[in-house]
Amino acid sequence: MRPEPRLGERGSATSDLWWFLAIMAALWFLWYATGGPLRPEVATGPFIETPTPVTTVGGGEIHRASDELTPLSPELRSPWSGQVRISGGNARYEIQSGKEYIEITADYQNPAPINITGWRLVNNPARRARSMVATIPAAANLFISTTAGQLAPIMLSPGGRAIMVTGAPPSRTAWPLRQSFRLNKCVGYLEEEFDTLNLTPSLPRDCPDPADEPGVATLPDKCYNFVRSLSSCHEPEFKEDREGVDRVDGRVDDLTRACRLYVEEHFNYNACVKWHERDPDFYTDDWRVYFNQPWELWAENRERITLYDESGKLVDELAY
Repeated sequence: MRPEPRLGERGSATSDLWWFLAIMAALWFLWYATGGPLRPEVATGPFIETPTPVTTVGGGEIHRASDELTPLSPELRSPWSGQVRISGGNARYEIQSGKEYIEITADYQNPAPINITGWRLVNNPARRARSMVATIPAAANLFISTTAGQLAPIMLSPGGRAIMVTGAPPSRTAWPLRQSFRLNKCVGYLEEEFDTLNLTPSLPRDCPDPADEPGVATLPDKCYNFVRSLSSCHEPEFKEDREGVDRVDGRVDDLTRACRLYVEEHFNYNACVKWHERDPDFYTDDWRVYFNQPWELWAENRERITLYDESGKLVDELAY
């Protein structure tokens, strides 16, 4: 026969259980009052600090909002407010980061170019546990297809536009540049050469007219007529067919060696840059900026895109 518990033992155990439950309830209320399921670590994992973002040369940095060194000040208007604006691009319906983009445009009435490198774009925190902050990088003023371009601040001219692509430049291809870059009047040759990449948005195909190239007027008649028949931004293809017949763009090549040399030295991207870099209209007012983000940055609805200057002051906001 089991001995009867002594007086007070059963009551003491029950009392301890109630104390334990009371402490657990208090801890739960404290957790809920400080954010509960909306706390950042629920979405980001149990890090004491958010991991440092990886930066790609010529590409923008992506941070969590609380990682920013300069506080964002939505209540303070930037001196550039009204001079630079956000437009939606294709952010509402594109989910591939390499194709998703928004646009930043400068007003035509601005008195001078505006340096937007170091400015930040922020997505809507109401859609996420913590918003993401994309920092606008420096860019290559001249896209040189044989080497990396020298990086410089993005100067947005009056009426200028910067297309902000969430992802990275084309990878695992022959695309020669891994940087953000400024467009020029020769980039149409790149659009033709890399047409299978389906760049979004596509590069403009508005190159110098072949008939206006230096030296055309002095060419022999057959070469002169051939050059004048070329389309803008087109690099003729010289190759030998299976029967050993030389062809140019699929037609029998009856051009002289001197004519072929002239064509090869004028009608491709690098040659176009060589002959036209000093033209007053060589550079356009458009830029391509890459944030190198592997996933989409902007939601399809209930999104708020906010642009801050380098001091953290509000420049513009777009909600949809």
